[in-house]
Formats: sequence, C-alpha cells, structure tokens
Amino acid sequence: MTVTDFYQNRNDLPKSSTQWIINRNKALASAGESIVAARNSLDQLEKVLMETTSGQFPDIGQVAGTTHRLREEINQILIGLVESSMVKRDGR
Repeated sequence: MTVTDFYQNRNDLPKSSTQWIINRNKALASAGESIVAARNSLDQLEKVLMETTSGQFPDIGQVAGTTHRLREEINQILIGLVESSMVKRDGR
C-alpha cells in the first residue's frame, strides 16, 4: 500500500483534506528528489574542481551544463517546499 493509497482510503477525512495531504506529500517528495539530484550535481562539480587543481582542465560545456542543471534543481527544491506549505483555501 502506498502513502497515496492510504490517504485515499481514509474515510474519516474529508475528501478536500485527503487531497491536500496527497498534494503536500507529492510536493515534499519532489523537493526531496531535487535535493538528491542537487547533491549529485555538486559532487560532479567538486570532482571537476579537484581534477582542475591537479592540472586536468575540465570540459567547460560539461561544467556549464552541470551548473545549469544545479540551478534548475535548486528551483525545484524551492517550488516543492512552497507548494507543500500552501495553506488550504478553506482555511482548515
């Protein structure tokens, strides 16, 4: 049983509350996945830095691509956290 199934099968929660919990959890999962991806990008950039200090010059296109991807991952972290903390419209 997935988390989504658990919340969808809860009869004691109003449907709007259930959907809000599901959406919050999806947003948090997305933020978490983006954090993992950002760590991987940082690890790649750190490796490039270490190689550069030892005289192995990096492929600038690869560095630019990794840096750009890191920016997108950071944006997704922010989006996921903001979406997960949005107050429900009905105020509950």
